[in-house]
Amino acid sequence: MLAGIETKKKQVLFTISDADYAPMSLTMFESVRKHYSDADLFLFVIGTGTTNKIDPDINVIYIHDVIDELDLKQRLAYYLAVESATSFRPDCFELLFSRGYERAVYLDPDLYFFRRMTEVDELFDSGKINGVITPHALKSISDQTFTGDRTFLQTGIYNMGFLALKNSPESLRLLAWWRGKLKWSCIIDWAKGLFVDQKWVDFLPSFFDGIHILRSPTYNLAPWNSEHYELLSNEKGEFFIDTFDAPVTFIHFSGILRSKDHFLHMLKAYSFYLERLKKHRLVKLPFVNYALRCKKDNLFLDRICTFLYKEHVGRSGDVKSDPFSEGAFVEFLHSHDGQTGLPVYIQALFEVLPDIFKQVLDSRESIDYDNVIRFMNWSFDYDGVASLETIIQLRNNSVPASRRFRLVNATSGSIDPYVANTESAYQSAVLSLPLTQERAKKNKREVVFKDNRIEIVSGRSRICLPHIGEAGEILGADQIKSGRFTEVWVPNASSADLLKGKFGIENVWIVPRPIKRPLFKLQDTGLPDNKFVVLMRHDFNVSFVDQDPVSSIRAFQRAFGNGENARLVCVALNSECAEQYGALSDAFAGDDRLSLVRAAADDDRYYSYLHRAHCILSLHQKMDSGCALAEAMSLGKYVVASAAGDNATFMNAENSFLVGGVSSATRVSSASKVLVAIYNELELVDNRKKKARQAIQKKLSPNSIGWLMQERLEELAQTSRNPFVAFYLKQKRKLHRSIQKRMRKMPDRKYRHQAAAVSQIWFRRMNRPPILE
Repeated sequence: MLAGIETKKKQVLFTISDADYAPMSLTMFESVRKHYSDADLFLFVIGTGTTNKIDPDINVIYIHDVIDELDLKQRLAYYLAVESATSFRPDCFELLFSRGYERAVYLDPDLYFFRRMTEVDELFDSGKINGVITPHALKSISDQTFTGDRTFLQTGIYNMGFLALKNSPESLRLLAWWRGKLKWSCIIDWAKGLFVDQKWVDFLPSFFDGIHILRSPTYNLAPWNSEHYELLSNEKGEFFIDTFDAPVTFIHFSGILRSKDHFLHMLKAYSFYLERLKKHRLVKLPFVNYALRCKKDNLFLDRICTFLYKEHVGRSGDVKSDPFSEGAFVEFLHSHDGQTGLPVYIQALFEVLPDIFKQVLDSRESIDYDNVIRFMNWSFDYDGVASLETIIQLRNNSVPASRRFRLVNATSGSIDPYVANTESAYQSAVLSLPLTQERAKKNKREVVFKDNRIEIVSGRSRICLPHIGEAGEILGADQIKSGRFTEVWVPNASSADLLKGKFGIENVWIVPRPIKRPLFKLQDTGLPDNKFVVLMRHDFNVSFVDQDPVSSIRAFQRAFGNGENARLVCVALNSECAEQYGALSDAFAGDDRLSLVRAAADDDRYYSYLHRAHCILSLHQKMDSGCALAEAMSLGKYVVASAAGDNATFMNAENSFLVGGVSSATRVSSASKVLVAIYNELELVDNRKKKARQAIQKKLSPNSIGWLMQERLEELAQTSRNPFVAFYLKQKRKLHRSIQKRMRKMPDRKYRHQAAAVSQIWFRRMNRPPILE
């Protein structure tokens, strides 16, 4: 028995969801609760979190508590989101039956109930059945609807948005058989005749006794079967089919957020459900989805890797190894296709997204990791199917040893960078470079960690990445000036101006600061689940005037007036000895909707508030890095911020909300309107959160910044090999031969000694690399 959950009732209703579908699950449970006070309700979560119960009576079970660790890892790597969610259904049934329930009913998160399933109760009470299933349709579907009856030949005769089973030996035999099929064959593959778990259910009435087919149009009314019925409604919000004598039991609002056109025959029900869903759109439950990363090289598994894992299991029959650790699958990811000679990832990428293949061919460039990365980075929107982070890591893993960077810690002599006294903002990007513990035999390539900087040596190029303090100060700038670096890399224009203006360092190159998607353990914030939460972040190590927190407070108050449905939380960083803390605290006084909390910039408490927030607000007058905003975007948050700082380099109208205006009053007015718009449209039509995640992953992930660094090093290497350098070296050799001839002709040893001294000066000068523009 799981801690904190008690079994009391004979019947249980449950659903399976990840964090993204939680609002739909709560909407479904709200409709069920009105008619099933005699049943327990369970939500099985595909992810991690902090609770076993959602008020008032929805119990929570995490999938990792249902199946063993290896099984979970394999399914997460093998299946897409919808495939994995459906594959867990037999396991959840078995767990609930082991807890003593006499009857269990699975319900999809996008169902909505209008009455109790009395027909199902009567069937089970008769003692003659073991389960109840419902057909997709009771009449032939026209070809104008989806693809007609052929749709169900592909997706299955019965819809698994609903399944009711009795705890009986026959049901347990059914679940064991079904679970075995879904471990590796719960996939969407039209060619193989498979559609997740539904096609397998076509066998249930034939293979198992007591499976009743409930042929009632009031069950599982859905877009694909509604063309045959007239949907009526009354003032109570109840719906009926054809006559008021046939009340609808539940409607399946499948695809509700994708297309309104599918609901052509049930538009009133469509509007009804959206209004109910809006009541829960603010809910941000303490769950996060699983992070799919291989231990080796921290390799993120995108959808292309999912397709490749399917291929690997199909070819090798490897059903016992862990796909997230070093093993056969990791080796397969780094292999090449036998026929084309391409890396298997690129081969799969071209098959899934053939437009990439066509445009790479049209570019007349060679087909390799480097050129595909360049094309994806600048020219192609791959909509989250492929991850630039993944392909860059695979590319780095394929770099030969002679082209890798040796990792050195100058303080301890260790190759472990984490023993450095200070952590550079660039550390995660540098660690994403192709690294080795051995010194390259031909090309000198090293990454050296020092107390106040990182140095990258690549051939003739010597790069400095200084450590920048919390207030924007550059540590060890005097040492940088005297270090004769080819270039100094800094994260923003402010740092570049400081080096040029104050220290006279001209060879500066701007490389954005990498954004590492944070991993954290959720903590209780005490915030209500049904409120719109706006988050501010104020760092007392940075100018109070530059951050202008008062303007953000005014924008919130102007947007929501005296309304009780919104909350503003300001996380105060480095506030222990701050003189302005009292002023900020006074600004929060007198309004119960405003909260001021103290936290560290990188602890679980701060990230728990960030997880809970719907929107991040920053009406700053000046901002150097904008890292906190980029980090929030990487977690899929709406960001409303001034266009006054480096955040404007990665924020745009597609992925966030930039607020213009010179005066604070203008920014407050604009931001308040944006907040109202976000509140009204939250989770329903706006896809900026998805665009925000993709933008940061594509342009600012550690791998992407590491790739940018490698590209710059290649540019510097190409510059050092230009024709002028070859001519320069040729002239140097001629000069050397000329001096040697003259020395031999000098009769006096004294003059020969002076000539040798002069030649040494020339040699030292000539050994300096030329200044190349």
